[in-house]
Amino acid sequence: MAEQITIVGLDVDDRRRLVLKFNREPSATWKGFFAEHWKGLSNPGGAVRNSTYINWEANTVHLAGMTVTDFDERHKGVTMDAVRIANERSEKIDERNRVLAEAAAENKLKLEQELEAEKERARNVKFE
Repeated sequence: MAEQITIVGLDVDDRRRLVLKFNREPSATWKGFFAEHWKGLSNPGGAVRNSTYINWEANTVHLAGMTVTDFDERHKGVTMDAVRIANERSEKIDERNRVLAEAAAENKLKLEQELEAEKERARNVKFE
C-alpha cells in the first residue's frame, strides 16, 4: 500500500496564488477525489468560493482567489478533510485492485496447472 498523501506546507507564488505542498505527487485518481470534495463545498453557503480554482503541478496544488488568512480561517478544514477523504477513497481502490490482481494471479496459476495436467495426460496416451 502506498504512503498516504499529507500536507507538508503552504506558500505563496509570484502570482499570489497559494501553493499547497504535499509529501509526494498524488495520482490522478487521488487528485480527482480531492477536487471533488474540495470544490463540492463551493455551493452557496459552502466553505469554498466559486471564484477559487485549483491547478495541479507535481506535488503541489495552486489555489487562486483567496488570501492566506482566508485559507486559514475558511478553507484549511475543508482542505484537510479533502486530503483525508482522497486518501481513504484511494486506499479503497488500491485494496480492491490488489484483491483483483491476486485473484487474477491465482486464476492464471490454476489455468496453467490445469493446462500442464492436460498436456501430461496427452503425453501419457499410448498408441501401441
